[in-house]
Amino acid sequence: MRQRETIRNIAIIAHVDHGKTTLVDAMLWQSGLFRENQAVAERVMDSMDLEREKGITIMAKNTAINYKDVHINIVDTPGHADFGSEVERTLTLVDGVLLLVDAAEGPLPQTRFVLKKALEAGLPPIVVINKIDRADARPAEVLDEVYDLFIDLEATEDQLDFPVLYTNARTGTATPELKVEGHTLEPLFETILTTVPPPRFDPDAGLQFRVTMLDWDDYVGRLVIGRIVNGRVRQADRISVVHRDGAVEQAKVTVLYGYEGLKRVEIPEAQAGEIVAIAGIEMIDARHLHMRDHSQTVAKYAMAIGRAFGVSPERLLKLRRAALLHDVGKVGVPSDILNKPGALDEAEFEIVRRHSPLGGLMLAHAGLRDESRWVRWHHERVDGSGYPDRLAGDDIPLEARIIFVADAFEAMTSDRPYSIGMDSQSALAELVRNAGTQFDSDVVAKLAALVRSNELEVLALRDEEVRAGIPRRVAAAG
Repeated sequence: MRQRETIRNIAIIAHVDHGKTTLVDAMLWQSGLFRENQAVAERVMDSMDLEREKGITIMAKNTAINYKDVHINIVDTPGHADFGSEVERTLTLVDGVLLLVDAAEGPLPQTRFVLKKALEAGLPPIVVINKIDRADARPAEVLDEVYDLFIDLEATEDQLDFPVLYTNARTGTATPELKVEGHTLEPLFETILTTVPPPRFDPDAGLQFRVTMLDWDDYVGRLVIGRIVNGRVRQADRISVVHRDGAVEQAKVTVLYGYEGLKRVEIPEAQAGEIVAIAGIEMIDARHLHMRDHSQTVAKYAMAIGRAFGVSPERLLKLRRAALLHDVGKVGVPSDILNKPGALDEAEFEIVRRHSPLGGLMLAHAGLRDESRWVRWHHERVDGSGYPDRLAGDDIPLEARIIFVADAFEAMTSDRPYSIGMDSQSALAELVRNAGTQFDSDVVAKLAALVRSNELEVLALRDEEVRAGIPRRVAAAG
């Protein structure tokens, strides 16, 4: 195995409001990312409106700085328990973690959850005790509490031998000794270089790219973000995409991005250890064969219904994008639940329900405001019994109502691991039966007219294994 000495990958973990976003801001400024006269929003790492309003980080984001010819990727992880799956995926990107703890409050529950995951992954920690300027700061006691937490979480001997820094993120200072006043964050940068190991890779291996996040770009479409474990990738390369079910499909890298500060920058190639974004892999969120085609089919149905309603061309493009990405939040649903052949219990169904709000948050993070709302609400029912917000009637955007009907029609007419698809007329009859309660009556009527007039081709997906006898699960639509 070899090492990329010019790269470090580190994640920052902390409880809500312990100052990690402020610290990252200061690191960006001191790296020379911004010009002295450049206007930059406070909390530059909080790109979503909800994040700035609440002062929390929901979606993990990557930024990068250069220090002494070393490229340091800094991944800012969620600090809220509801987004635990996002934390776990993010930790697979990095080789070390920076644990940030408030000098007055000490380690709190979310700190415990994320630290446990990091220690289980064998990541070396750096402990930073922040807000030492607080009047009620008690850094010595807090450090003892951190040691107790590490011991309680069964940290290894090496992990217990962590370096400690004391910081005031608001003023951008760090010091390894409380008695010595800090002047810059240089001690923190140096500690990252000495504590976090360089990425290791097999020089004889081909390309292995671990995908952890999805994003969207209005110019190049879907982006997959992750870390190159082995090998290298170049623009225009033909690559193989391996899905969770073992299926392999071919894709072409149309655009390759690296990170510089807060910006994605186009690069010609990237090698092992780098965190990059790739365009050209359309259905990377697929969990099984039917899911890869499902989103595209739903988009075709939704576009046809939208045209029948006279939706403007601009909103039609947004509708198509939202329909393609309507299930993107299922990256947060465990595969054993998605693939379960029998009926889901209430706890499992509650986990599945989270996919629509999570998908909405992901699209909001990408700046797709209309699409994020439609994806969030594409399981709302007109009688108010849907999820996640129990909207009813015209409070549900038309586009969300369209996606709901298109999604249900595709699901009913296609074979799944747990059910055999209906014929189109039976599926339409089921939609009509539930119109006015689950589904919008006008949307169902538009779809029915399109199918019966042969203006819309029903793209039912058939699976011979399903038809050969895989147990069928019958569930209410949605």
